[in-house]
Amino acid sequence: MPDQSNLLDTDKSLEETSSQGCQIFALVTLLVLCSIAIILFTIIFVESPGIKNKSELFYIDKQAGIYKVSNLHGTYTVDKVLGDVGVIGVDFDCRNEMLYWTNINDKTIKRGHLTEDGIIQNPTNLVNRGLQFPSDVVVDTVNNNLYWSDTGGQQIGVFNMDDGTTNLALIPDMKNRNPLAITVDQETGHIYWAYAVGGGSEFGVMNSTLDGTASLMTVTDMPVTGLQYDDEMNSVCWCDMVSTIECINLDDSSRYVITNEGKQPFDVAFTEDKIYWTSVELNDILYIPRNSKGTAADIQSLNINATEIQGITAGKRC
Repeated sequence: MPDQSNLLDTDKSLEETSSQGCQIFALVTLLVLCSIAIILFTIIFVESPGIKNKSELFYIDKQAGIYKVSNLHGTYTVDKVLGDVGVIGVDFDCRNEMLYWTNINDKTIKRGHLTEDGIIQNPTNLVNRGLQFPSDVVVDTVNNNLYWSDTGGQQIGVFNMDDGTTNLALIPDMKNRNPLAITVDQETGHIYWAYAVGGGSEFGVMNSTLDGTASLMTVTDMPVTGLQYDDEMNSVCWCDMVSTIECINLDDSSRYVITNEGKQPFDVAFTEDKIYWTSVELNDILYIPRNSKGTAADIQSLNINATEIQGITAGKRC
């Protein structure tokens, strides 16, 4: 009869060997899966030119058209994407690669597809009736709406991109407030717009829901020329075109200053790590890191050398 102790030892040894083999197999499988995940991430988010996670800026030179600043994290390039004199408001729909802009010369709101070559393809009029002075425009890709401020018509308008309907008077009673810049928090469905009363007796920022119910958010000391929602800080920020870029936090309504060294800031835009704005005094784009104190020493320049720089927006690839 075989020695039972030897058989038990043999079985135990086989079990241990099998267990070690299973562990090695599991480890190898895990390493393979991790490698596949890294490769897929690289293909999707780094190598694919159509959907890479990069930031771009679009800015307006009122005398020349719209320009795009690409490769903000490296050696940036500047390219003209549209020659259209009279543009003063611009925004970018990253989901559909669509650029929207206002033109005060022909009193229109237009859009055009931005190709991979950086060219605006098939620009069309979205709204070409009923506008008096379309100042600014903002895209809401969550609700698929386009909003604008008509300073001359003293109204906020909306264009629904699903059914093509237009409402030139979203706010029933503007209370003699002339709308200026406009922005939107897409997730909560709130529109924010700067205003001036009459000949300049009051300036501030209004808050409106998508159904047109408006309320006063804050009063400012100076006219607001640029307005932008910063989702990173859950704040609405504006420029006073003198020296200051200021924000109001939507969580606690506290106000804070980004910089007092803006050199006549006209409009502001945010990327993941920087804050950019157009400087009327310098006809240039200035910027600071998000974690800076906004002093003169912190401010850097893109050296754009525009003719009459105005609006700016940041386009993030989806």
